[in-house]
Amino acid sequence: MFSTLKISEILRDHNIQVLFENETLFVVATDLSEYLNLTNIRTSIAGFQQHEKTIKKIQTKGGPQNKTVLTVSGITRLLCNSRM
Repeated sequence: MFSTLKISEILRDHNIQVLFENETLFVVATDLSEYLNLTNIRTSIAGFQQHEKTIKKIQTKGGPQNKTVLTVSGITRLLCNSRM
């Protein structure tokens, strides 16, 4: 089984933003959707519960922005639902 740290390294290698807060892994939903070639991330995660997605303030080149992030549960659900 992969550790959370190893998973974060793999995601970062694919230019997917990773955050840790209180030892919880979050990934930026739009980054993951681009990597998976999903056309509409909003539709893909519309039914996700609060423990699967949330909003976090992320530092970007244009300054801090609120972005939707996925937890490990949300990442797993998105991957299982995607048609790869």
